[in-house]
Amino acid sequence: MSDENTPVDGETVPVDNESTSAQPWSMPAYEATVARDSVRKPPIRWGGIVWGLILLALSGFVLFTISSPTNRYAFSYWLAHLTPGSGWTLAVVAVGGIILVLALLAAIRSAQRKRRA
Repeated sequence: MSDENTPVDGETVPVDNESTSAQPWSMPAYEATVARDSVRKPPIRWGGIVWGLILLALSGFVLFTISSPTNRYAFSYWLAHLTPGSGWTLAVVAVGGIILVLALLAAIRSAQRKRRA
Protein backbone atom coordinates (compact mmCIF):
# COMPACT_ATOMS: atom_id res chain seq x y z
CA MET A 1 0.00 0.00 0.00
CA SER A 2 2.93 2.33 -0.24
CA ASP A 3 2.18 3.45 -3.82
CA GLU A 4 -1.54 4.01 -3.60
CA ASN A 5 -3.11 6.38 -6.14
CA THR A 6 -5.61 8.93 -4.87
CA PRO A 7 -7.78 10.89 -7.34
CA VAL A 8 -7.61 14.64 -6.80
CA ASP A 9 -9.63 16.95 -9.08
CA GLY A 10 -9.76 14.39 -11.84
CA GLU A 11 -6.04 13.64 -11.69
CA THR A 12 -4.30 10.62 -10.20
CA VAL A 13 -1.65 11.57 -7.67
CA PRO A 14 0.66 8.97 -6.14
CA VAL A 15 0.61 8.98 -2.32
CA ASP A 16 3.30 7.41 -0.18
CA ASN A 17 1.57 6.43 3.09
CA GLU A 18 4.73 5.20 4.79
CA SER A 19 6.57 8.52 4.61
CA THR A 20 3.64 10.70 5.68
CA SER A 21 3.13 11.05 9.39
CA ALA A 22 -0.13 10.13 11.07
CA GLN A 23 0.01 13.36 13.07
CA PRO A 24 -0.70 16.40 10.88
CA TRP A 25 0.75 18.77 13.50
CA SER A 26 4.17 17.18 13.11
CA MET A 27 4.50 18.60 9.60
CA PRO A 28 5.03 22.36 9.02
CA ALA A 29 2.00 24.23 7.71
CA TYR A 30 4.18 26.08 5.25
CA GLU A 31 7.84 26.72 4.82
CA ALA A 32 9.08 30.24 4.39
CA THR A 33 10.89 30.75 1.13
CA VAL A 34 12.05 34.28 1.97
CA ALA A 35 15.20 34.77 3.99
CA ARG A 36 14.76 36.43 7.38
CA ASP A 37 17.10 39.28 6.42
CA SER A 38 14.96 40.37 3.48
CA VAL A 39 11.81 40.79 5.57
CA ARG A 40 11.51 44.39 6.78
CA LYS A 41 10.06 45.43 10.09
CA PRO A 42 6.98 47.62 9.90
CA PRO A 43 7.77 51.31 10.37
CA ILE A 44 7.21 52.95 13.73
CA ARG A 45 4.08 55.08 13.67
CA TRP A 46 5.63 58.27 15.06
CA GLY A 47 2.49 60.29 14.46
CA GLY A 48 0.55 58.17 16.92
CA ILE A 49 3.37 58.30 19.46
CA VAL A 50 3.77 62.09 19.29
CA TRP A 51 0.04 62.86 19.37
CA GLY A 52 -0.38 60.37 22.20
CA LEU A 53 2.31 62.16 24.20
CA ILE A 54 0.66 65.52 23.51
CA LEU A 55 -2.71 64.19 24.69
CA LEU A 56 -1.02 62.65 27.74
CA ALA A 57 0.51 66.02 28.67
CA LEU A 58 -2.80 67.81 28.11
CA SER A 59 -4.72 65.33 30.23
CA GLY A 60 -2.06 65.60 32.96
CA PHE A 61 -2.49 69.38 32.96
CA VAL A 62 -6.29 69.06 33.17
CA LEU A 63 -6.05 66.55 36.02
CA PHE A 64 -3.61 68.81 37.88
CA THR A 65 -5.89 71.80 37.35
CA ILE A 66 -9.06 70.12 38.63
CA SER A 67 -7.37 68.15 41.41
CA SER A 68 -7.74 70.84 44.07
CA PRO A 69 -9.87 73.95 44.63
CA THR A 70 -6.72 76.08 44.86
CA ASN A 71 -5.56 74.99 41.41
CA ARG A 72 -9.03 75.52 39.95
CA TYR A 73 -9.21 79.02 41.43
CA ALA A 74 -5.71 79.92 40.21
CA PHE A 75 -6.52 78.75 36.67
CA SER A 76 -9.88 80.54 36.58
CA TYR A 77 -8.25 83.74 37.93
CA TRP A 78 -5.53 83.57 35.27
CA LEU A 79 -8.09 82.89 32.53
CA ALA A 80 -10.39 85.71 33.65
CA HIS A 81 -7.57 88.24 33.71
CA LEU A 82 -6.18 87.53 30.26
CA THR A 83 -6.05 90.58 28.05
CA PRO A 84 -7.11 90.29 24.40
CA GLY A 85 -3.47 90.66 23.35
CA SER A 86 -2.30 87.83 25.59
CA GLY A 87 -5.22 85.67 24.44
CA TRP A 88 -4.26 86.18 20.80
CA THR A 89 -0.63 85.54 21.64
CA LEU A 90 -1.54 82.23 23.26
CA ALA A 91 -3.66 81.27 20.26
CA VAL A 92 -0.80 82.05 17.84
CA VAL A 93 1.67 80.10 19.98
CA ALA A 94 -0.72 77.10 20.10
CA VAL A 95 -1.22 77.11 16.32
CA GLY A 96 2.56 77.48 15.85
CA GLY A 97 3.13 74.50 18.14
CA ILE A 98 0.71 72.36 16.13
CA ILE A 99 2.42 73.41 12.88
CA LEU A 100 5.80 72.57 14.41
CA VAL A 101 4.62 69.10 15.44
CA LEU A 102 3.16 68.46 11.98
CA ALA A 103 6.43 69.56 10.33
CA LEU A 104 8.46 67.30 12.62
CA LEU A 105 6.22 64.34 11.82
CA ALA A 106 6.46 65.04 8.10
CA ALA A 107 10.27 65.11 8.34
CA ILE A 108 10.30 61.81 10.23
CA ARG A 109 7.95 60.23 7.68
CA SER A 110 10.14 61.44 4.82
CA ALA A 111 13.27 60.05 6.47
CA GLN A 112 11.56 56.69 6.98
CA ARG A 113 10.49 56.53 3.33
CA LYS A 114 14.02 57.38 2.13
CA ARG A 115 15.48 54.70 4.39
CA ARG A 116 13.03 52.07 3.04
CA ALA A 117 13.75 52.92 -0.59
